[in-house]
Amino acid sequence: MRFRRVKDVPEFSTGVAKGRAGQTLAHRRSTALPYAGRQASLLTFANFVLNNGRIRLDSSLSNQSFRQFFKMVSVQPGHISMHCLGTNHGLFRTYKGPEVPDTTQPAGWASESKLGTWCFSPVVISRIKDEYSCFMVDCNHKLCQSDFDLTSTVGMQPFTVLGGELGSQPIICSRAGTLHIFHVGMDRAIYYKAWDGVNYYPKNGFERLEGCFLDDPAVVSCGEGGVAVFAIGATTGKLHHYQWTEKEGWKLQEDVEGNWSGALSAVSLNDGCWEVFGLDLKGHIIRVSYSKDADGKGTIKRMKLEGSFKTLSVIVSAKNRIDLIALDWNCSPYHKSWDDGDEGAWEHIVGQLRERPWLVCARPGGVCLYSVSFGYVPAVMVRNPSNGAWDGWHFIQGTVIGGVA
Repeated sequence: MRFRRVKDVPEFSTGVAKGRAGQTLAHRRSTALPYAGRQASLLTFANFVLNNGRIRLDSSLSNQSFRQFFKMVSVQPGHISMHCLGTNHGLFRTYKGPEVPDTTQPAGWASESKLGTWCFSPVVISRIKDEYSCFMVDCNHKLCQSDFDLTSTVGMQPFTVLGGELGSQPIICSRAGTLHIFHVGMDRAIYYKAWDGVNYYPKNGFERLEGCFLDDPAVVSCGEGGVAVFAIGATTGKLHHYQWTEKEGWKLQEDVEGNWSGALSAVSLNDGCWEVFGLDLKGHIIRVSYSKDADGKGTIKRMKLEGSFKTLSVIVSAKNRIDLIALDWNCSPYHKSWDDGDEGAWEHIVGQLRERPWLVCARPGGVCLYSVSFGYVPAVMVRNPSNGAWDGWHFIQGTVIGGVA
């Protein structure tokens, strides 16, 4: 694996950055209105693989009061792990193995907690089968990593400090057994390093991708075509596109057309191709697609979807199928899909959600929608791929302040 360095960046100085009115960035993030920045592209690699394609989360975690967000990951059939921050800013994990029936309520799962003071919610992603990594931001705003191998790991492992100085969560994608790790620094530039399970590239510090960006870019693996990163200019509203390949390293591509405000989500249907979704200044959803013909010639197409929305999330749920969930300004969720290029109609889903919804694959063609209700309760709904029906909301008892991701 070859990485061309853009610029080696030394470790940042420590300290908690202050925002408006003296708030720390951690406080601003946890109390902010639903902001369209956390990336659904990561969830493509954090799929649930369940025996019956259903997730039952209508049970009790009544002794837990969740401070910010929770995250879930599955790295083998029947395995589920959920991660969140408690009210003491410590990390809480509840999980079940393949030997436990999928219908077992989370109150019956095993659980553990790891004390510490963390600024933002966990980011959990699978690199290869049976393994996943948990990324956290500590009280000094440094990025930390803990790795789990389900064949040998017992309990939460010690965190390795990777450094940096983060004002928001990192974003990560998995490609060919390597995790590509990004974050926006306090100077608004994007910082990057990769981990192949043994070594980091670069070994020390981060590579710096020049620019001034809003929090939470979108990142997606494009197969052999490399990794694509999309970020909105903090002062221009333009969507900037970086592309990494093993042959050329990082290269700044032509800006993606439009005036963008947030809610970036990126997916890839085919090798070397990508799709990026986001909102413009009027809340319209923009979809920009890059594809190649048989001769390898690239084509960019742009479309604007009807309606006005406050946030969205996108996932590839099966071969040549894209599913999108968006919240309108009444906080009602709407679903739309593209199957082999055929666009489906908007489908209203009953309920109102406080925070940005997220989609995770339950099985090919099936998706799981989860978010937070206006009662600050985590809510989950599963779509049956055999008939397309949404099977009703299931609730996890407990209190969430902030969003679900």
